Amino acid sequence: MKPNLGVVSIGQGHSYVLADIPGLIEGASEGAGLGLEFLRHIERTRLLLHVLDASGQEGRDPVEDFYKINDELKEYSDKLYEKEQIIVLNKMELPEALTNAERIKKEFSDKYEVISVSAATGDGLDLLKKRAYERLLQIEENIEFVDEEIVEKYLDQKERDTIVVTKEDDYYSAEGDFLERLVASTNFDDFESFSNFQKVLIDKGVIQRLRDLGAEEGDLISVCGVEFDFVD
Repeated sequence: MKPNLGVVSIGQGHSYVLADIPGLIEGASEGAGLGLEFLRHIERTRLLLHVLDASGQEGRDPVEDFYKINDELKEYSDKLYEKEQIIVLNKMELPEALTNAERIKKEFSDKYEVISVSAATGDGLDLLKKRAYERLLQIEENIEFVDEEIVEKYLDQKERDTIVVTKEDDYYSAEGDFLERLVASTNFDDFESFSNFQKVLIDKGVIQRLRDLGAEEGDLISVCGVEFDFVD
């Protein structure tokens, strides 16, 4: 499994790559789950944004979670453990998070910068992106920042891969550059080619999105102008 990579742009000429590395669990340094693979990915980073669920849902203690994950970093490598970190308190839109945030800041603010955000509402994310960039500039190691042409290519690729699924009255449609290329390469009179077309729609989540919008057996579906009956 590879981390999800994205380009964070602070402004023209100021961009960096962010790697989303989920799933690190207790026992990772001993190979639990995909722990060793995740730890190797973390080794290649310059700065860690350690995201904590500040709401403490499911009976979890965010302070305890922080210590457990850092213990895994230390067990794996002192160098990894010593990487700079920003503690990110997520789910701050929830009432429970406000109480926990005070306790977390009291525990860690002497050693770590603590930033509160809400991924659900977007609050605090701009500050987090800016502070991460500023901290990266302060790190002495050589950092390979992203060339603006690479950023543009990435964003352009993302735009080309975007799929939009909509419903208007009882008419469902799916549009996007990727789907246009798929339609152009499909021979709808050939069983294997059409089967591959259907498989791609499933793999890309188009069929599930149509279900979510209420599409049922026999409903008319349009994919970039090609119409067919929905088969569930």
